Amino acid sequence: MKLTNSILCAVLTLLLFSGCKKDYDKSVFEQLPQERSAEMLKDYKTLLTSAPYGWQAYIYPGSGNLASTFLFKFDSTNRVITNCDLGPSTITTPVESSYSLRALQMTTLVFDTYSYLHLLADPNDNVMGGTRGQGFYSDYEFYFMGVSANKDTIYMEGAQKGMPLTLVKVTDDNKADVEQGFDQDGGKKMADMQYRIHSYLSSAMFINMKMQDNKQISFIYNGGSSIYFLYQNDTTGKIVGQSTLFSYTAKGIHFRDTVKYKDVAFKDMIWNLGTNTGFYVDGIFNTSKTSNTPDFPMSSLAGTLFQALYQLGGYPDQSPTAVSQSYKDIFKGINDSLNSKGYTFGEISYLFSQSRSEMTIYFGMTKEGSAYYGTYTYSFTLSNDGKTYTFKYKSEDPGGQVMRFAMAPLLKYFETGSQKLTLDYYSSASYGMLAQFKSLDDPNFFFVLIPY
Repeated sequence: MKLTNSILCAVLTLLLFSGCKKDYDKSVFEQLPQERSAEMLKDYKTLLTSAPYGWQAYIYPGSGNLASTFLFKFDSTNRVITNCDLGPSTITTPVESSYSLRALQMTTLVFDTYSYLHLLADPNDNVMGGTRGQGFYSDYEFYFMGVSANKDTIYMEGAQKGMPLTLVKVTDDNKADVEQGFDQDGGKKMADMQYRIHSYLSSAMFINMKMQDNKQISFIYNGGSSIYFLYQNDTTGKIVGQSTLFSYTAKGIHFRDTVKYKDVAFKDMIWNLGTNTGFYVDGIFNTSKTSNTPDFPMSSLAGTLFQALYQLGGYPDQSPTAVSQSYKDIFKGINDSLNSKGYTFGEISYLFSQSRSEMTIYFGMTKEGSAYYGTYTYSFTLSNDGKTYTFKYKSEDPGGQVMRFAMAPLLKYFETGSQKLTLDYYSSASYGMLAQFKSLDDPNFFFVLIPY
């Protein structure tokens, strides 16, 4: 009897807990995990295909000084049409490939057949010039990280390399711009704009835009997809600089980072279609103009924008207005002194520290395959206009002591504490923008250096 009662109690207990478990599962998880996952995939697919004009995407791979604008048009049959600004042909010729949505670690968009996007990740360095075996450290599988409240922007991250990808829905408001860029006339207008903009950016060392306060913000095209902006702070006189990557759009160029000038901030520069020369920013600025110099002195860039000014081998420009005969004689004397002891000249570099008000002359040479160097450090003061230096000797290292026998004729222009030397821009017909030291006490002493 006791055994029968025990069995009956056990059965009732199992039924009770079984019923409780079933109610618990139902109350907390109304859908099975695979059902929730399937619904999420469906929602994201509906979102991607809800843009009949497509999604404009801004891509910044992990290497290669590269940025690019893509246009994706997703349809309900898992096909995607792609254009991008990697070159004229990728603008004018769309390609169709497949995509899929998968429930991996996170909901993932996979571009699963080869397209323009895969060019950036191609490990063959002959395809796009990326790193062999790695490409540009780009992705073609992306996690969904977030969606804006009005569902017009999707934030994504590469599943392998972590590359950020932002998709912005093309709407009725900007449809015409995108069509003009990628669709209209087979994208020829955007391809032409890309050519014009690239030619313009490459046409001068500096490009200046006049601001509302009548000051200039200058920008430098660093090659690839990189631009460096700089302007002079009114209060401190120091240079404020910012670099960012850019990609092409139907109207001009778009920046990865917001560019700031005082209380003005912008992420796009608009090409002036009226003249086909120069940029403006939302109508705020006048047309930009190419120039070989900004409106602030070279001294403000030495040690900020440029790490060093250097002379490697001979002179970067030998014209009479670039290098004086007096300097050529001094440089020949340095070479002759070195050669007499079996040395060969390597380089002279002038390294500036704005924070310490110091300049260090770095001198290098070789002998029988071995490298030798020495340094000479000077403090300096600057004139109010920022163009004229007065140097004063501080120290030299053991290598500098050894090499003084050759360097003395040059060093005397920096060691007396009374010599005044200007540092200014020099526009070279053969080299572009150079820096030029010139003695005010000895008009026959001047020479040019390469900013780096």
